[in-house]
Amino acid sequence: MKTTVSVIVLSLAFIASAKSFELVYESPLKTGDMLRLSGKDIVVNKTRPAILYDAVESVIENGTIQGRDDVVYDGFLVQRGDSATDLGWDKPSNPGFYGSVNVKVVSSEGSAWESDKYVYYVKGHKGYLGWPRAYTDYTNDNKKIYVSWWLKQRYDTKFYYVLKLKSVDASFQNIKDSELELEDGTIGKLINYSDNEVHVEFSGVSNASSLVGKKVTQKLTGAQAVFDIDGAMSSGNNKYIRIWEHPNGDQGIRLSWTNANLGAGGAEDWLYSLEKVAPKPGQWNHMEVFVDGASNTANSYVNGIKQASIDWSSGVEAYKDISGMYSPTIALIGFDGKIPVHQETYFDNIYMDNDFERVVISKDSVLTQGSEYIVQPIIKRQNGEITVMFNPGFFQPGTYYVHYIKGEEFEGDVGVPFCYKCEIPKPSSPTSYVE
Repeated sequence: MKTTVSVIVLSLAFIASAKSFELVYESPLKTGDMLRLSGKDIVVNKTRPAILYDAVESVIENGTIQGRDDVVYDGFLVQRGDSATDLGWDKPSNPGFYGSVNVKVVSSEGSAWESDKYVYYVKGHKGYLGWPRAYTDYTNDNKKIYVSWWLKQRYDTKFYYVLKLKSVDASFQNIKDSELELEDGTIGKLINYSDNEVHVEFSGVSNASSLVGKKVTQKLTGAQAVFDIDGAMSSGNNKYIRIWEHPNGDQGIRLSWTNANLGAGGAEDWLYSLEKVAPKPGQWNHMEVFVDGASNTANSYVNGIKQASIDWSSGVEAYKDISGMYSPTIALIGFDGKIPVHQETYFDNIYMDNDFERVVISKDSVLTQGSEYIVQPIIKRQNGEITVMFNPGFFQPGTYYVHYIKGEEFEGDVGVPFCYKCEIPKPSSPTSYVE
């Protein structure tokens, strides 16, 4: 029998970020259910739904939920110029454009998300989505954009190198992901071998030049070779997302977040440092970017940890916010690379809004840098009440916390507990329970 549960958590005077609001949902709470936050502390920044939540097999555009089971399938190609196949993105990558490929829809086998049926997939160095049609308010000069999405890449783009081989043993073979070892014991991975050229991954090696002239052994075969001084290439800047304001990108906000830096308007924060926590290869990473056109600033996060901060308010005038027209939007999301032609990129659960206000669920009652959390799509928003569509992501049954976050900063935010797929005991006052 379904039960309506209301949970009220009183504000804690000694924690400034604690809030008082009520959660209302039907128990047992499951993926796709409506979860309502209600209370005096819900004072919204915008009285409208979030702009976009693209989960591939379904999409929420401005609060309208649409299934795509009759559209997408395993192997479906997202194509430009065809409303039946562009999935609401006006400018997905076009095959042949600097080596671009179509973004493909593939089965989500291996995904940690309970609700995932499909994910987006790119095999190669260039494939992306861009310009969501859901942003119907794009020309009204909204100043902010917040984007959250999940990304997994097979190889670490920072440490992806292309080199020529010389003095190659005949037994050296093209065995994908086979282990390579340098004379000093440094371990790497073979990505591809053809015509005496190798694509390799060597985590912790700062650039391709550090590898030239060194002897390498393929551990599986025992074959040896030497990295030639000619033709060595580091991965360079490879975009995860690009934010533009003007449709042509020739003025206004023009921001890119790559494996190496976050840059816009002449200002850059370089990420190519072993101290930075970049997306980890072989696993899903939570990517977030906050862009504020009013202050011409931006910040990026990976797995809840701040990566970069830039301020281009004193930068190139042409790339500051355009007053009175256009809003920053997603011009590209996916992968736009240079040399990693054997990279494999998966991405999913793209959330976009023109405000930093959001609702997340976490296993942490108090959020800190590095907290794991899942953004919940806002379906309805007004003072005193926000309704989201519940998505547990990778969380297993248990007790979690709903956090209502007004701006970019989330550290110290105190959440309201709720029960996901577990028995709910009758609580004592001040919490109310209604059957």
